[in-house]
Amino acid sequence: MDETIGAAARRKARRKKQLVIGLSVLLVVGALGGHFISADLTQGAGSMGIVRGTGGKLETVFVGPPALEVVWESVIGQAWSVSLVQGRIRNISDARVTFKSIIYSVKDENGDVIWEETDPRYLMGGVIEPLGSISFVSHPISRREARVFELLLKDAEVMRR
Repeated sequence: MDETIGAAARRKARRKKQLVIGLSVLLVVGALGGHFISADLTQGAGSMGIVRGTGGKLETVFVGPPALEVVWESVIGQAWSVSLVQGRIRNISDARVTFKSIIYSVKDENGDVIWEETDPRYLMGGVIEPLGSISFVSHPISRREARVFELLLKDAEVMRR
């Protein structure tokens, strides 16, 4: 039986489309397989463990003058490497407090910094008025097990009246 030119062209286009789809699926499966093979499973377990693999909690530390206190509103860990730490820094004195920057860091059990970030809102410094407060939110990312989240007010100074 003779085949028309249009039918042959449609069959050829359908085979080409099937080949492209098949190669795309094969590429995606290969990429996923490569990712899982290359992943270091020992680094992922409890990597940013605010609730660590051992069941311990992440210690929160504030480094700043005693005229300030930190209200830790939320300290949440994820199964992998991203966490959420948020709260407020309150001025509990009747003096103005100035600072150069706010630095968030995560340290391991040896005290080594494994993640650090400077708050972009206060790159030029900041002020907390008497009985005032400022909010903060940090999303630490780490591929190693964490022990301490530290909030540091760099070069903080209490301005007495």
